[in-house]
Amino acid sequence: MMEFNLNINVIKKEDGISLWVSDDFGGSGIEVEGDTAEKVAENLMPYLIDYFSGYEDEEDEEEDD
Repeated sequence: MMEFNLNINVIKKEDGISLWVSDDFGGSGIEVEGDTAEKVAENLMPYLIDYFSGYEDEEDEEEDD
């Protein structure tokens, strides 16, 4: 089992929305932007999928040990 936290800071701007996404692994984070809530959520989706894919890979490695 692997557990981690994702933090999403939401910044509403005059020209759209900006998200700062970070995790508790360390390192920095990523900025995701969009003109509307729908667009910023759409732009965020690939990053979330990457997190889940990484999570699944970690579980597979643990099972192999």
